[in-house]
Amino acid sequence: MKILRILAVAIGLLAHGLLSPVWSAPTRPLPDFLLPSLENEVIYLAQQKGVIQDAVERKQKEEDNLWEDEEALFEDDEEELTIADPLYYVNKGIWHFNDVVFLYIGEPAARGYNKILPETIRGGVTNFFSNWYTPVRLVSCLLQAKWQEAGTEGGRFLINTTFGLLGFADLAKEETWTGWEVADEDVGQVFGAWGIGHGFYLVLPLAGPSSARDGIGRIGNSFLDPLTYLDIKMWEYAAIWSYREFANYAPNAGEYKKFRDMSLDPYTAMRNAYIQYRARQVRE
Repeated sequence: MKILRILAVAIGLLAHGLLSPVWSAPTRPLPDFLLPSLENEVIYLAQQKGVIQDAVERKQKEEDNLWEDEEALFEDDEEELTIADPLYYVNKGIWHFNDVVFLYIGEPAARGYNKILPETIRGGVTNFFSNWYTPVRLVSCLLQAKWQEAGTEGGRFLINTTFGLLGFADLAKEETWTGWEVADEDVGQVFGAWGIGHGFYLVLPLAGPSSARDGIGRIGNSFLDPLTYLDIKMWEYAAIWSYREFANYAPNAGEYKKFRDMSLDPYTAMRNAYIQYRARQVRE
């Protein structure tokens, strides 16, 4: 109907123009029957223009807000964290040593370990060592005033030690029990939460990337680690420690090689990835 009204108005205007002499001084008024229709169409077009303009403005605001959000997101993502590396050549030499050990010993051994032992046994061993490491996480939570996480760690230890066969079964994380997850905390994160910076970058033999702050944090971890207080010989301690680290590494077999192959400069990429990872842990 609106199209028919518009056509009627257009035809009326055209007829009015054709029937009027071009030399006539005053233009003849439009026929009365066209005035209401023309007025309605003008109002309609004005309303439509306003609606369209409002829609365009709203769309523009939405796009502006979207760009602002994206810019803020990219600013967060692009926040570049750096760390001093005054021991670059020493660190690089240790990194090359670790690289050879991981690629030619660690990776094949982890693949064989995963293939030979059933997942249930491998998972049980990892759970046992994780339960054993509870004092480190618990005290680290307390030192950061993370009371809920500290309570969770204490509760997990009681449940898994008593009902989970000394921790071989992580019952506490099951939804049918409590659904409590491990609080991934350590003394290095405590120092970070206290505002202590990394200091300088370190690469530790076999242990991998670290820093002055986290290196001291590792010493703090060892004082809280029950393994330190076992009445065993040094080589036995080293063997248990190595197996614990290997058991934690084995589920991620192959990831190091992928990371290395994707990096143009694996040493720098590992250093940057480490400080980003630790910064995220401290924030959380």
